[in-house]
This record gives sequence, structure tokens and C-alpha cells, in this order.
Amino acid sequence: DDGTLVCRFHGWRFEGATGACVELPNAPNPDAAARLCGSARTCGRVFPVREEAGLVWIWPESGAAATTRVEVALLPLVEGGEVLS
Repeated sequence: DDGTLVCRFHGWRFEGATGACVELPNAPNPDAAARLCGSARTCGRVFPVREEAGLVWIWPESGAAATTRVEVALLPLVEGGEVLS
């Protein structure tokens, strides 16, 4: 809801658009958390993504334009030999 991603294992929270660490719940104190979040070693790597047909498509190359260079081919949903969409 707030544009961040949370590691389910460690609880670290990252800003979704930049990968910057914004919360370290296991840091010993707020000053340590701020220092650690400011380190390049705690940043997540960011990839261009696009949601289509209920799937998240990830482009593991850099740059926001990566999602515009490839057209996602959507296949029709087929169930029991009948095309549903």
C-alpha cells in the first residue's frame, strides 16, 4: 500500500522504486538503523516490472525503458477446451 517491499525473513523494508532500505527492525537502536539504512550495502536491486493478466513480468536488465521495449504476449485462458478470455 505504501510502495515499499518487506523481506519476509528479515523484516527489512525497502522503498520499491529505488531499492533504498527504509527500515531495519532488528537494528540495536534508531541511530544504528539510520546509519545502516544509509549504506549502499543495504540497498536492494531494482528491476523494471509490469503487471499484466494477473502476472508480474520482470525485466532483469537496468532501466525503466526495458518494459516498453518488449510487448507481453498474452495467451487466452482455456479451460476444458473452451476459451474463457
